[in-house]
Amino acid sequence: MAAVVFAESAAPTLAERRLAAVAEQMVTSIEAEHLRSDRLSEQLRRERLLSESDHLTGLHNRRYLERFLDSPVKDSPMKVTALLVDLDGLKSINDNSGHLAGDAALTAVASALREVTRPQDVVVRLGGDEFLVVLPGLDAQGGVKVGERIVQHLAATELPVPWQAVPVSASVGVAVASPNRIPLDQLDEALYAVKRSGKGRVFLFDDAAA
Repeated sequence: MAAVVFAESAAPTLAERRLAAVAEQMVTSIEAEHLRSDRLSEQLRRERLLSESDHLTGLHNRRYLERFLDSPVKDSPMKVTALLVDLDGLKSINDNSGHLAGDAALTAVASALREVTRPQDVVVRLGGDEFLVVLPGLDAQGGVKVGERIVQHLAATELPVPWQAVPVSASVGVAVASPNRIPLDQLDEALYAVKRSGKGRVFLFDDAAA
């Protein structure tokens, strides 16, 4: 029987080895660039999150609200209702119980807003003692119900300040909005009506009565 002879594969030439080394370096370089890009994207995401968040409550701030209002499609038919929530008596809390109690009151309002809103709702601390809630897909009466739940939630809240129990309450103005416009003038008017009537309530802006 004739012997079968297997030919040995030829060793790679110097040019082939150099080409393989260059290819490996290119792959490594591309992977490193992707990693740097991912890290940069994550860093930018975190920086934007910090720049659009209120440092005390962790809620969104005005910068986020501006970007949110720029994002919807113009003339969207979606129903939108907005709430302007004002913490009652923040100055009195600060003066009588200290600024830590005032911060705790603001945090309590933020917690109440998180508790009663949906994932798709937008909750913003405008600054000071004012908060804005944007409720996509809800009409005015739906917004009033959300406002009432906020008021009820805070009415059952007391701050654990040493030697005293500090009550927390909020007033809520409600107005019909749109996906790219928040009628702050109407919300202010509704909130002012609440303040005139004794605070701790909800008032819906009425175009006909304005």
